[in-house]
Amino acid sequence: MGFIFLFSAVLAFVGAVMMVSRRSPIYSLLFLLVSFVGTAGLFYALNATFLAVAQVMVYAGAISVLFLFVLMFVDLRREGETTLPKRIDSLAVYDPDAVEMPEVGKDSGFKIDLKAAIFSIVMFAAFVMVIVDLPDAWNSFKPLKIAYGPDFFGSVKAFGQAMMIKYPLHFEVVGLIVLIGVIGAVVLGQRLSRVKSAKPEANQEGGH
Repeated sequence: MGFIFLFSAVLAFVGAVMMVSRRSPIYSLLFLLVSFVGTAGLFYALNATFLAVAQVMVYAGAISVLFLFVLMFVDLRREGETTLPKRIDSLAVYDPDAVEMPEVGKDSGFKIDLKAAIFSIVMFAAFVMVIVDLPDAWNSFKPLKIAYGPDFFGSVKAFGQAMMIKYPLHFEVVGLIVLIGVIGAVVLGQRLSRVKSAKPEANQEGGH
């Protein structure tokens, strides 16, 4: 177990460093997967088999796929980058004006809805009020005491008791954060689709 722990620690550390040092988001996501696998190995070395399996299934599986969908929705081209033709015949005349250039200074299609902003502020204030009024036992970030020995750590029973009895509020906050990420990905996808659909219509009107 000592070798597995050291190897997993190095794997998680190297994956995290490579993730934040890559310029390409796709490569960063791949190294993030490496870091997740290393973290799962750390849990396994600590005899927390359930946490290791959950790490692989939830983070290396579902969360990474969610990040991949976000990258698919976002335009990853650098500012000022153009799409050049893959092949130009020797007898053809290349017109630089025919290359689609990024539109600067025009409306990107993203607008702030006043009703949605007011609703978000009200819901956030209500959420803060609920957290403040909760008992102290629910609003505690103290470490969970292990009452059943080292073998109890990382088991399904220990994880369930910690999540549903000791830290129910924190569990709901994590779910809310994931929901915000999903909503943000959907909003980005709709904004980009509206912008792309508006470009052909503008080109047709300009042609007439």
